Amino acid sequence: MVAMSLAYNVVAINLAIIGGVPAPPPFLAIPADRYFFWASFFYTPALLAGWVFASACVQLMARRFGGAGQFEDTLAVLGVATVVATLPALVPDLAITFVQVFGWMDYAPWRESVDTFGVWFWIVWAYLAVYILAFVVLYPAAVRAVYDLAGAGAWIGGIAGFALYQGFILLFIR
Repeated sequence: MVAMSLAYNVVAINLAIIGGVPAPPPFLAIPADRYFFWASFFYTPALLAGWVFASACVQLMARRFGGAGQFEDTLAVLGVATVVATLPALVPDLAITFVQVFGWMDYAPWRESVDTFGVWFWIVWAYLAVYILAFVVLYPAAVRAVYDLAGAGAWIGGIAGFALYQGFILLFIR
């Protein structure tokens, strides 16, 4: 989790270097033109806090469904699930921002393509769909593995855990 979080920090640094602008506008009251500069200081803590928060909530929900797993196991297995599920977005985000930092692709036309349903819009949403699908598969599997739950308990606990993780990090990360 730490390595994945630090890698996303590199994405924030790259976006700060190229003058990236967050979309949608951030929840935090940070000027858009300085957002990624400041984000480079809070991406890692936000991602790690979101993981701990989601793990704690999954622990409580799974117990409610009769699961008997331990929090430390939840933290470990959800950590692996989070890293694996994040890779389909992290790898392209790193690649795209590095290409832009080195001047092989301009940020402004790329951003316009994303904002106006151009080719990059579809590419970004294709890898984000894989990201979402990976979480929808891996989080319930993690709950099933740690708590020996099947069916609705594992699915509800996993999907709720993903929703809480994603909701938490969306407060900070764009």
